[in-house]
Amino acid sequence: MCDQGLKIVGSVQYDSPHDELIWIRGLIELERKNLPAARRALGQLRNILHSGEINTMNYKPAYKYHLHLLAKIAAEEGKKQEAAAALGDLKWIKSKLGYWSTPYDQAFFFDAMGQVYEKIRQMPDAEQAYTSALSYNPHYGLARFHLAKLLKNKGETVAARREMETFLAAWQKADPDSAEII
Repeated sequence: MCDQGLKIVGSVQYDSPHDELIWIRGLIELERKNLPAARRALGQLRNILHSGEINTMNYKPAYKYHLHLLAKIAAEEGKKQEAAAALGDLKWIKSKLGYWSTPYDQAFFFDAMGQVYEKIRQMPDAEQAYTSALSYNPHYGLARFHLAKLLKNKGETVAARREMETFLAAWQKADPDSAEII
C-alpha cells in the first residue's frame, strides 16, 4: 500500500505524504523483521534530510520520522547508545513533534519513544516518555496501556491497575479484536 502511495505522489515530492509513506514502510518492514528493507527506508529519509538541508532549525516532519525510525532500528539491532541518542534528539524537538499538522503528534511520538526505551531497557526513561505523552494528551490510550504494563512489570500493581482500568474504560467501545483489548 505504501509503495502504491509513493508511486502516486512521485519521487520528486520530498514532503508529506512522501516522507511519511517512506517512514511507514520502514516501520512495516521492522514489524516483518526485514532489517535491510527498514534500513533502505531509513536511507531514503536520510537522503531527504540532506537534499532539503532539514535539521532541528530548518524543520520538516521528515526529521522526526528519520529519528524515530533510526531509534527503532538501532534498538532492534541492540545498539542501545545509538537508539538512546536518536530518542534524545526527538526529545529535543519536543515542541515540533506535532508541528505541520501531521496525524502523528507529540503524544504519539512520546508513546513510541517509551516503547523504544523499554526495548533498550531504560525503564525510567520509558515511564517518563509515557507520562509525557499523557501530559500532552490524557486521552491517548496507547500511552496509558503501555504505562500500565510497565508499572505492572515494576511491581507497582495498584498504579498499574488504575492505569489499566482508565485505559479499558476509555477503550470499551474499541475494536474487540484489538491486541490491547484481547
